[in-house]
Amino acid sequence: MKIEDVSKNPMMNPTVVLIVSLGYCYSLVTKIPKGGLRVISLLPIFYFFSILPWYFSSAILRGLSSFFVTWITSFKLLLFSFDRGPLLITNKRDSNFIDFIVIALFPFKIKGNLPDPNSSGPSMGSKSVPRVLFVVIFPILLYLYKKEENYPPNILLILHSVSFISGFYLVWKYGGNLVQATGRYELVPLFNQPYLATSL
Repeated sequence: MKIEDVSKNPMMNPTVVLIVSLGYCYSLVTKIPKGGLRVISLLPIFYFFSILPWYFSSAILRGLSSFFVTWITSFKLLLFSFDRGPLLITNKRDSNFIDFIVIALFPFKIKGNLPDPNSSGPSMGSKSVPRVLFVVIFPILLYLYKKEENYPPNILLILHSVSFISGFYLVWKYGGNLVQATGRYELVPLFNQPYLATSL
């Protein structure tokens, strides 16, 4: 059976299967002792999360599901297998399944439960780059996109890269303010000067 055929079945809707998978992790996997046994119990979930982006026909939805589910959620569940990472917070009495879903899928944490290395708010580690620079660069890049057929491929690659980073910075910065306005969650920094990293 092809993925396209499976995705037409309402019971195989990727969003429904994602919620059911996280329900399995929240209700059953949390009761399994940490370590190898918990990792084995999560293998079907890791497999599903790795193929989930292909259930979407849109490139944007594929990219978003790859980022949030295949990458972020899978690694959080892997850490959780060894009683580490932000999903440990969701075992506490004051949390619920909604908290588990939100923290598993997004780079959020429950306010006040984990030490925040950046007390000034959400950051991408670009303290040396003024925010105004991104706010100015992004509209210019959008204007340049209208004439992209006039540029050589190498310039286009640079243009796409800078626009992606600038757009992501703006969404991260101002989206983080909206998340903090909920009063329950706050963003954790995804990047902390990655160009200074000495290991993978």
